[in-house]
Amino acid sequence: MKASIVILFVLFLSVSEIFGQNYYVTLHGGYAFGAAPSQLLTITSTQSNSGNSTYTSNAMNYSLGEGFHLSGGFGYNINSNISAELELEYSNGSSQDYGYNSNYPNGYSNSNYNIYGTTYLVIPSIIISTNISEFKPYLKIGPAIGIANIKITEVDNNGSPNSLTITERQTFLNGGLAFGYNAAIGVAYDVAKNIGITFEINDRSLSYAPTQGELQKYTINSVDQLPQTQTYFKKFVYKESITSNSNTTLDMNSPSQQIKINYPFSSVTLSAGIKYSF
Repeated sequence: MKASIVILFVLFLSVSEIFGQNYYVTLHGGYAFGAAPSQLLTITSTQSNSGNSTYTSNAMNYSLGEGFHLSGGFGYNINSNISAELELEYSNGSSQDYGYNSNYPNGYSNSNYNIYGTTYLVIPSIIISTNISEFKPYLKIGPAIGIANIKITEVDNNGSPNSLTITERQTFLNGGLAFGYNAAIGVAYDVAKNIGITFEINDRSLSYAPTQGELQKYTINSVDQLPQTQTYFKKFVYKESITSNSNTTLDMNSPSQQIKINYPFSSVTLSAGIKYSF
């Protein structure tokens, strides 16, 4: 057994010398800030005893690409200045809150929403680097493609403090592919013969339009409502266009059709990583 391990280690070193450290692997982690955002609205209306109403609207910019990113890559040095790399990335976005709130003299009606998204991306890139000093600047560019999902939680509070109805729904959206491009500038520094560290600023334009959705949780005052909920109200198919007329009969045993929506996942990421050449 020990002899086999020694032989494998010697072969590994031999291959490294033959290929002249043309191959490498990377591991990166960082935080992404939302970019090219869309807007969510929080609307509050208040009605006084005299019947007068006031309305307040607050717009919030959001991108589901904001949050922590973790990636690993495999690359090949075509020459001393150009490399080809394939990167796999996981991102768990930060959640965003918005809602619609109505207050009356004897009660209220509040709908509060929380939305967040997750992506799993494949990013092939071309990297152009320089060797002007120990710190090696580089440019990385390529497409980004992968799968994503979105979870939306809705909590409705209706009534008064003495008679309150709490309804909670949780919807999961998935299906289809996320498309975009990825561009980064960074600097690499070799800390040992085969090991380097990198610091990178990454600009990504990415959007995602789910093709299907499902109501995964539906309770009223903590009592599960899903078993008796018809398919039409708990499963959804998202399409580019929908045509219907007054003679259309709804099939309550089939998913409902809704318009497809693009959700923003663009971001600017600050990350650091390690690179091992072999």
